[in-house]
Amino acid sequence: MHAASFIAILVAAQAALQSDGTQSATDIANATKYVLTFDHEQVTGCTITATSGSPKVDRYICDAARDCGNQHSDADHQAACVTRKCAQLATELAKALAERK
Repeated sequence: MHAASFIAILVAAQAALQSDGTQSATDIANATKYVLTFDHEQVTGCTITATSGSPKVDRYICDAARDCGNQHSDADHQAACVTRKCAQLATELAKALAERK
């Protein structure tokens, strides 16, 4: 992912965090729920079933899920891969929020 794209995701997520003080960076990173569709072993789509409140965060999570789905054929490995990417996003969001305070 390009740095500019990631910065845009951080800004969008920060706005979502500021609009609702009850959500943490981890909540935002883990809020997006999705369903992947496959054609044989290739991911052909990602449908958001629950949103984080930020379309850019949702898109990031779907892109991460697609990447993980294409990298790993085993569902457990796919899930672990997405969990790592969500944790990375949450860490970056928390850092960005701490810097703004």
